[in-house]
Amino acid sequence: MAILGSRDRLCIHREIRPRNGVHSTNGKMKSRENVNTACQIRVGNTEAYRKYAMNKKDVEYNDDQPPIHHPGDVSGGGGGVVEQNANDDSEQDLVHNDREGGSARIESDKTKMCPHYRQLTSGSLAKKAFETFVPDRQKVNCCSMGGDKTKFGAHDIEDLVKFGVLPNVKRGIALYRETSKPSFGLKLTQIKGERGPISVKSITPKEAATIEGTIKEGDTIVSLNNLDISRGYEISDISNRIRNASDPLLLDIYHGDGDDIEENEYSEESACPYYISRALAKDAEIVFCPYNYVLDPSIRNAMEIDIKDSVVVLDEAHNVEDTLRQEGSGKFGEIELLEMIVLLSTYASQWIPRDSIPSFGKEKESLQDKIPEIAHDILVFLEKIVHVMRQARHMFENDQGKHGVTSVTEEYQKFKFPDDKEFEMLYFGPTGSGDGTNPIGCKGFFSRHDINQREIEVIKSQLSCFQEYIFSKKSNQRSETRNTLADRLFSVVTTLCNAFQLSEHYFISAVISANGNLDFATGREGNVNRFKCKPKTIPGNPPNTVRNNDPRPRICNHPSCNKKSLGTISHETYCNGTTPRWESHLVINLLTPAILMAPILEHARSVVLASGSLAPLESLCSELHLLPPSAKDSNTISQSSDEAVNEEEKNIVSDPLSSISGRLQVVPRPLEANHVVDLNRQLLAISIGHFPDGSPLSVTYSNYNRTGFHHKLGLAISTVIESIPHGGVLVFVPSFSFLRKCVSTWQNSATWQTLLRSKGEIVVEPSSSQEEFEEARDLFNGTIQKTGNCILLAVFRGKMSEGVSFNDDYARGVICVGIPFPSSHDRSISAKMSYNNEQRKFRAKGLLSGSEWYNQQAYRAIAQAIGRCIRHAADYGTIILLDSRHCDDGHSYNQSGNCSAHANLPKWMRNSVRTLRKDMRQIGRNDLLGGWDNLQKEMAMFFEGARVHGASVIEKQRNDLQKKQENYSQLSQDLSFDHSSGQWSSSQVTPKK
Repeated sequence: MAILGSRDRLCIHREIRPRNGVHSTNGKMKSRENVNTACQIRVGNTEAYRKYAMNKKDVEYNDDQPPIHHPGDVSGGGGGVVEQNANDDSEQDLVHNDREGGSARIESDKTKMCPHYRQLTSGSLAKKAFETFVPDRQKVNCCSMGGDKTKFGAHDIEDLVKFGVLPNVKRGIALYRETSKPSFGLKLTQIKGERGPISVKSITPKEAATIEGTIKEGDTIVSLNNLDISRGYEISDISNRIRNASDPLLLDIYHGDGDDIEENEYSEESACPYYISRALAKDAEIVFCPYNYVLDPSIRNAMEIDIKDSVVVLDEAHNVEDTLRQEGSGKFGEIELLEMIVLLSTYASQWIPRDSIPSFGKEKESLQDKIPEIAHDILVFLEKIVHVMRQARHMFENDQGKHGVTSVTEEYQKFKFPDDKEFEMLYFGPTGSGDGTNPIGCKGFFSRHDINQREIEVIKSQLSCFQEYIFSKKSNQRSETRNTLADRLFSVVTTLCNAFQLSEHYFISAVISANGNLDFATGREGNVNRFKCKPKTIPGNPPNTVRNNDPRPRICNHPSCNKKSLGTISHETYCNGTTPRWESHLVINLLTPAILMAPILEHARSVVLASGSLAPLESLCSELHLLPPSAKDSNTISQSSDEAVNEEEKNIVSDPLSSISGRLQVVPRPLEANHVVDLNRQLLAISIGHFPDGSPLSVTYSNYNRTGFHHKLGLAISTVIESIPHGGVLVFVPSFSFLRKCVSTWQNSATWQTLLRSKGEIVVEPSSSQEEFEEARDLFNGTIQKTGNCILLAVFRGKMSEGVSFNDDYARGVICVGIPFPSSHDRSISAKMSYNNEQRKFRAKGLLSGSEWYNQQAYRAIAQAIGRCIRHAADYGTIILLDSRHCDDGHSYNQSGNCSAHANLPKWMRNSVRTLRKDMRQIGRNDLLGGWDNLQKEMAMFFEGARVHGASVIEKQRNDLQKKQENYSQLSQDLSFDHSSGQWSSSQVTPKK
């Protein structure tokens, strides 16, 4: 197996990604660099140095034993932090020839390199990585000696990082003894004094250590059953611990005498975990990786992930649709595009008329010779886009009405909305009804700005050539800034070309936002504090350098520009070095996941989608284009499918599950499973539509600002939590802004103290970084482990609501507050709703309507939050739905007999939800009478019975497991395995005569 992670998670370079947040060289904090860009720069330079050194006779370089140190490994040559200028020529890539001082540059500490990447060519390192992460096929078979702690090559991200830092330490070695042999087969000795490192003196043949095969004589024991014994223990103590240990004995060992073992230091052989993981993935049979590594074609190609004939398993697959749409979309700022124009202009200005180039026979023109013309074509195309964005900004700045800067400034002074608030000025996208005969999408954007098919085809071809050149070794312009700009340039042009070719599936808009922060944008610079985002400056025209300090615009001498304006065109007119108060952004949004899903379905052998909230499956199939050939013909994602579909094809598309015989499994039908628990005994699900005072409980936007609403909500939540006798309670609310309002209100009232008295600790989910999320999660888990009680206040669709398992006492209750509908004011949401309506009308009849899709997004979020509770067959808990819209009104039921209010909940719990009534009157089919007073009694009875039933389930599982083990043990006594033939034989079978 192999596990792929991002550079951000796997990088171990002291300066790019300091371990524990500090430099081990000088102990000073350093601001985080862009890990991806910084890594690419150092890797490129290191590889260039390697090839340079290997081709130089006077430079000693051995790939199998690469140099451990180089002046460029650490800033300043000795670990100091050097302030860097991204545009400084000295920070660029290595110069590859002696004429430009390549030798001097190689020895310069300003040529940044990576010692961990350099070590990857070491043969000894490759052997250690192979032994650590690749299982020995001779030892891994049906009768391998091992147990549940034996790794057999299994590992995670942290294992890769630890190996990269200290490759000589082998971790998690699990020794299991045979029944007849009480010893693990290790004889120890102590070196360097009475409390020095303890090493392996010898290994007894045919016992646990020999069979496991990792430990060698002379190895130093670093850790024993997670206890660090590298220093400070006597050999007699360790021998006794090993002798009295139960199976398995877990060891970390160091290949060596242990003198240089320090967990927080780097080995001289430290190697890059990121590239180690990529190397392991090439031959691995199972590869684990983040979603976008498979779903995003550009990342998939960059990571060299080959899905052809593979089985692709997508867990938490309810996110696939959104992830694919996001991967096909993009947002690009005006200032960012102007920086791209400066970059392109640098290459385009090198254009030389062909008739002025001397001819030397029929020599083929090189790619480098074509680059100025290629850059010019892309530059002219990009200028069109920038012109549109500037027009949108000027419209906003000059509009004196409610959509202009004057109105926004007045509103900001009153309401203080966030700095990232956007104001849409242009929109080209679905309307819900198309043009009357066909979906419209973003066609209007391209037609209005005279962008045609021929121009798009030329730009795609030119972009491919430019991309090949800019990242080739012929280009020495690989500074961090240029690298990032080039990546973004390819992204914006590629996304625009895709939107043109598949325009009915995209929308394009121009939005205006503050440049940096709204205090600066509205002319209140005096209020800007150091925590505010700083405004960006438009690049100069052209950027002044030592070689070129002429501030005048460069006149384009390309024939196409000369023909239009008689030699007066400059492509840097907008690059005036100013700092605008507002910035325009181009938003290109993909509205269907099917476009990016299609190549995965085409090449993979099978694609498995697994989640607890995929329903309705009919909509999922249509969204991902899981249709039979006949249906695909009528629902093809192409610009040319303008003919009307016939009635037969319409019927096929309207019910895809009934007739799909292609890629979608139909026999048996896709599985929507029930829960493994006894819902009557292990789940108490209650919907509540009124506050304890009897007033209606409806968590809608119109109620958010009503006096006393948050206070009454806090009282209701605290009453529920007090009724849960033990364990953690998760409370999910619709948004972070709503969460902040709740916390602020409750902390200034008795509600907060009531919550603290009931569970002792309250953890609030942060809305910022991954590190803060992990701290909050660990605090919650640690509190549960210590006291058995804690409250977690979290948000639907937040990190706490997906992918985190709160089993057993970590979550005995889940409280869902309201229904988390997405914001209908978000253009991506409203455009998607219009898109679905257009497609249903003209193309894909199996899609949900816009309103149905909108409703589905909310209930998928609820399903994920609900799924945090009850994680295994013996688990139990209560789920409380706080909102009147979840309550059975006694009238609305669907064809299956389910209450309409519960129809969108997960299948396994639809029939188990009871509605709390104010009094003793029965209204619905499954009511809980008696109001809030009876709720507390009901919950007390439930938890008492559930605890007993859960224990009985565990006992039954233990008994069943013991019986299976006894049966297996009896069977294994009658069988023997021949390693040479790979065959089993029975001792009871009489040999043939």
